[in-house]
Amino acid sequence: MSGWSTGGLMMRARVLMALGVVMMLAAAMAGIAGHGLAGFGLMVAAFWLARLLGKPWLVTRAGQPGGAAALSRELAGQVAVVLVVFWLGVGIGWATGWHPVLPLGLPVAVALAAGILSRLVWRPMPPEFDSFLDEATATITRMTEDLQRDLPPEPDHDPQALAEMIAALDGQPVEGASHYDLVDVLLEGMGRMPVPVFVDTLFDRAHSKTERDLRALVIGLTDPWIANKILGQRDLEAAFEIIVESGNQNAIEAWANGISALVSSVPLAAVDMPSPERLRIVGAMQFDYLREKLADLADHLESLTRETEG
Repeated sequence: MSGWSTGGLMMRARVLMALGVVMMLAAAMAGIAGHGLAGFGLMVAAFWLARLLGKPWLVTRAGQPGGAAALSRELAGQVAVVLVVFWLGVGIGWATGWHPVLPLGLPVAVALAAGILSRLVWRPMPPEFDSFLDEATATITRMTEDLQRDLPPEPDHDPQALAEMIAALDGQPVEGASHYDLVDVLLEGMGRMPVPVFVDTLFDRAHSKTERDLRALVIGLTDPWIANKILGQRDLEAAFEIIVESGNQNAIEAWANGISALVSSVPLAAVDMPSPERLRIVGAMQFDYLREKLADLADHLESLTRETEG
């Protein structure tokens, strides 16, 4: 699945939280180890650098009105955090008599590494994007909740149902499988297991890059009931990239045809699509019919976006 799906974002949030805890523990261990003012100063520097990596605009906009004040506030905040955590560690060491022998630079290196990893996990965005992201997230969440209230409940997980669907898919030809046979298998499966299990299974199989499993992924994700359930998770875009990477033109054509039908019945699914520019770039590398198909789909997505914005 895409890293920007709901699951992907939750995973990023957990990783960021864990890295923040690592930084705090590093600062506390420097205090427990009795590194004194030198350790405190180095830890402040590490926290400053991590903060500036996460908010680079604090430096680039320091010369603008209010920029220096914003930079000073952030740096002062980091000093306060380290002050509390470091001297808490000093107190723990004094109270317990535990003073582990640690090199002066080790806690600093750990905190700095965690800060750098945080920057790699989450791309920093300037503050003006906050309101845009909040509004977009709230809109998608509201639309998803409205749609899911009208959808039937998902069945409980049935391992036997999953095994039977996998066996039925394996029973289809690797290439040239009948579209209707694949539809029959997937319709039977999706009605007997939770949507996340169904979708994850199709993605796992699609990584084999066989035409059958790539087309099964398309058929499953472009079913209107499934598309409504996974709205906002960008699975349609993730599927597109897997299919493009495979180079299988039959699968790309199946994706284009399935998406064209889907956006006619579920226009909101456009939020899960690749960008029109991406579709045109991929289309330019295909034969005439498929190039035109992807170009038309790109135009359709752009018109849907204009209607939504209007």
